Amino acid sequence: MKRILALVLAALLLCSTALAAGSGAGFRGFSRKKTYRAQFTDVAKSSWYYQSVADAYELDLMNGSSDTAFSPNGNLSVAETVALACRLLSAYTGDNHQFAADTPWYKPYVNYAVEQGLISRSQFSNYDAAAARWEVAVILGALPKAMLSPINEVQNNAIPDVAPGSSYRSAVYTLYRAGILAGSDAQGSFLPKNSILRGEAAAIVVRLALPSQRKSFTLTAQPVTLYSDSGDRISVSPGEAMAYEDLGWRRSAFTVSSSSGASAILNAVTLRPRLTGTKDLDDAVEDILSEILTDSMTTYEKVKACYDYLITHTRSGSSARVTGRGSYQNAGDYAAVLRAQNVLENGTGTSEDYAAAFLVMTRHIGLNCYLCSGEMKSGSSWSSHTWNIVTVGGTDYVFDVQAEDSLAGSGRIQYSRFCKTFSQVSQSYRGYNVSDAKAGFGNFAK
Repeated sequence: MKRILALVLAALLLCSTALAAGSGAGFRGFSRKKTYRAQFTDVAKSSWYYQSVADAYELDLMNGSSDTAFSPNGNLSVAETVALACRLLSAYTGDNHQFAADTPWYKPYVNYAVEQGLISRSQFSNYDAAAARWEVAVILGALPKAMLSPINEVQNNAIPDVAPGSSYRSAVYTLYRAGILAGSDAQGSFLPKNSILRGEAAAIVVRLALPSQRKSFTLTAQPVTLYSDSGDRISVSPGEAMAYEDLGWRRSAFTVSSSSGASAILNAVTLRPRLTGTKDLDDAVEDILSEILTDSMTTYEKVKACYDYLITHTRSGSSARVTGRGSYQNAGDYAAVLRAQNVLENGTGTSEDYAAAFLVMTRHIGLNCYLCSGEMKSGSSWSSHTWNIVTVGGTDYVFDVQAEDSLAGSGRIQYSRFCKTFSQVSQSYRGYNVSDAKAGFGNFAK
């Protein structure tokens, strides 16, 4: 009986030992299998990633792009990222998985990654493409939790460019808290859409394999100051910042001034395209813009092209008849739509029609353009007139297409009413109220 009990205990001991072995080698599974002899001639000893490349090579986690080159400044591909995750997982679990040669080369890695739950079969359509930083985070963030134990305090919303609700948010915060990633600047920015270089990847995999190499830091949610084209400034939490940036707010104040010149001023604008919501007009504007604009044009060139188009295709004449508000909440928006349609369809109009067409076209591009009414001096007399203002960096600039058309009687556009401050044309306008002009635009809301 004692002999039987001893055999049972021995069997249980063997079983528990086998289970323990199968449960993983842990960080002991990362051993140096090769010796780095500075054979990669493109990895200078003075480079910040030199030791990481050497360690990654010796741990057999990364190889060179050839026998003598590592390509530290080359982009890490999706396939390479998957392969790194597989090597890390296999070493950590101690399963000694053999990644046999196949075509394409990454096929066995993809199969293993899918089997182990690192990725899904349909997650990537192009394994040869450069991996975005967020994709790298998602793949490496799927490694066992025991590999990613937190050592850092990183508050929620502390990473300024990782928006709440983003698909990669959890993975990024896990890697920051584990000391695998530390951010690209003093604020801890992640730069999710950027690619990762092979030199950077070497540092990341070494931190995953050798906990002693991980980065210790604290990242708190600091308010972010944002600036609008209109000159407003607000402070928001990092988690809110991206939503504001999607609306055109920026993290730095404008560096241009009213004396910078029209090109510098307009090219500094953050474009926020806004259509009228009236399909026929929006389609007509889109057709015109597709004829006169190209993707390679600067904002200045695009605005100038719109200005030129209206001058060369419009003459003073009858105005559109405007009544009611149509489907718009703001009667002024409805009037602008009707007047713009009149100019673009008939090629005639008053200053109000010219200005409405310019507003619709430049709003379509993405400028903060408004209608402004008052009086304009012609000769020695003053008369009612409407023109445009575009707000850039808190300064209002005058654009007066109809007046420019009159001044271009010889056929040559002088641009004397193009992107001018009110002080520069102070002798020509009076009786206007910029605040009322801006308040009178309803963003084409219906």
